[in-house]
Amino acid sequence: MTSLVRGRRRRSEDPEDDLYRDDPYEKDDYEFRVRRPRRDRRRWSPRRSRRRARRESSLRRVARDLRGDVPPLELQTPLLARAVGWLLVLGVAAGFAALAVTMWTHGSSETATVTSRGAEDIAAETGPSGWAELYVSEFLAAGQGTEHRLDPYLEAQSRPALAATPNSLYASAVSTLSAEEVEDRYWAVVVAAHVLARNGEADGYRSAGTRYYAVGVHELDGGDGWYSLTLPAEVAPPRQATPDDVRASVFEANPPAHDEAASAAVKQMLAAYLTGAGELDRYVNTAAGLRPLEVPMRTPDGKPTTGAPFSALDVTQVRLTADPDERDGLFAWAELRAQPVHAPDQWQVFQYTLRLQRRADRWEVTDLLPAVPLAERSDPFSTVSGSGRSEE
Repeated sequence: MTSLVRGRRRRSEDPEDDLYRDDPYEKDDYEFRVRRPRRDRRRWSPRRSRRRARRESSLRRVARDLRGDVPPLELQTPLLARAVGWLLVLGVAAGFAALAVTMWTHGSSETATVTSRGAEDIAAETGPSGWAELYVSEFLAAGQGTEHRLDPYLEAQSRPALAATPNSLYASAVSTLSAEEVEDRYWAVVVAAHVLARNGEADGYRSAGTRYYAVGVHELDGGDGWYSLTLPAEVAPPRQATPDDVRASVFEANPPAHDEAASAAVKQMLAAYLTGAGELDRYVNTAAGLRPLEVPMRTPDGKPTTGAPFSALDVTQVRLTADPDERDGLFAWAELRAQPVHAPDQWQVFQYTLRLQRRADRWEVTDLLPAVPLAERSDPFSTVSGSGRSEE
């Protein structure tokens, strides 16, 4: 190495100094940290010296910082770049760690409280029935030690201590059966919930059936929220229908009609509508506004697209009867089996009700009805939206 002495360069007598010929700071660090007294040094070896210099590089930087030596800017730039790079790596790692902790503690009280308060804002747009559904969902998941999860729904002073283990029950689906305003700004709401129960100490849940809960919902004075005075109460399910309760449909009250051309038109129309096979416009009146049914799906290479939800169709039964509201009109009821594209071995059974009209020498489908028309009805049925496209 060359060292600066009185403004002139001279050749060092020590071969190890050649390792730091271009960096006087490295020479100082080496003298400070690595170099031992001459009488203690082993025989000089270039390989051993280079290896020792690399091993002690970090210590030399620390020593230089302690002495207050600051290298030139061109030597600082790589150090700054390495520091920024390590900060970025540590920041990304910390982010993933925080996400993992959040997911692991999803059932904890703090996370549940934040989720509940966000859900309460959503309920402000759905009215007391939506708020009651959220209340029942949170009530089922809460338990001993996590009673504060009910704070967005229940007055704190009237909140009792719970006895169940937190997250031992879970509402996979909730729906409002009835909502009656029993007093001014006070509703009695009945919510149905499909409940899952934890399998003891094992992971996973099992079905606990559909349960029904009554909730009293009071609107705040400003009309900007709701609260409840009590916990939800589990109640009996609604009464099941008996044969005496069932009203007759047009297919049961009216005599059947027999028309092979109409039956064939129904089968071809449903095949084109559900599977995309054939031309739907050939069997549907333009005023009906029906288009082939499409659902979101993905191509084999993973790209999003849309397509028919079923690949095959088998119409097992078609029933026809006269339409009393239309001359030369028919009501058609069809039962079919459809093969889903996403699960070819799981055939699904559907029942459709259509209205047909005779045009010249062929039958056209004019309406896709939402349900079977009743024999005694005051108004004609409305039609199903004909867009044929479902949202993802």
